[in-house]
Amino acid sequence: MSPDFGASDFGTFWGGTLVRFRSTAALLALSVMMPVSAVKAGTITASYSALGGTNFEHVSMIYAGNSYSFATSKDFGTRSDDGPAGPGVDTLVTHHFVAYCVEIDQNLYIGQSNFHADVLPLLGSTTQLGGAPGSGPVVFDATRTLMMERLWGGFELMAVDKHTAAAFQLAVWEIAFDDDQTLANNGSLLHAPAVDLGDALSAASIAEGWLSQVRDLNIMLDTPSLLLLTDPFVQDLIAVAPAPNIPEPSSLVLALLGAPALAAFIRRRRRRRGR
Repeated sequence: MSPDFGASDFGTFWGGTLVRFRSTAALLALSVMMPVSAVKAGTITASYSALGGTNFEHVSMIYAGNSYSFATSKDFGTRSDDGPAGPGVDTLVTHHFVAYCVEIDQNLYIGQSNFHADVLPLLGSTTQLGGAPGSGPVVFDATRTLMMERLWGGFELMAVDKHTAAAFQLAVWEIAFDDDQTLANNGSLLHAPAVDLGDALSAASIAEGWLSQVRDLNIMLDTPSLLLLTDPFVQDLIAVAPAPNIPEPSSLVLALLGAPALAAFIRRRRRRRGR
């Protein structure tokens, strides 16, 4: 865990050790070693296209005892409000990004501009409307967020066509709306029809195979940071947050190797000024 510096502690820490180096080279070295702070999210406007076009694949599910069939898609978003982003405009989502639906009974307008009023870290966020029919808003607590991150980090890149994208979307809905991370429990709030699970090639079977690994915490899976794009008038989406801009190890090594030379340079300058 990183130390929790207060504002005054941080200023004293850097002011007492590194900021005394007043050369341009020192400032450059400092910029290499300092982490880039996160930028607060805001609004976003983007247009979307669906993998494989608008001939969507439907998946069947049973939610709260009722049977449903819903269209699915892997959505490719293109921002239309950056370059540069203005005040209050989100700067966390990349210009091109992948997203999946969270709500079911809300529209995303493919091929049109969609506005989301908030872009938030997934952990602690809440969808605007009910997710599945008759449900309340989806709340992403620590467990639900971790399961979603494991699903995305382990299997999102396997969604390469409409069928596997449908499987991934079904797994997203299972994690969002239910608590057991399985489509095979016919006593749970959300599950897949037995006939679908009996077909090894169905979207439900593919999704269940992924979910079996997601819920097994002994299996190591990547956990990328995720974002919720949310708005009361358009489908809420999950997207991945860009990786933090962490210096390469080689850059840190070069910075550390340059520190003695930097200190010697500053000492020589001080001696010259003292003459």
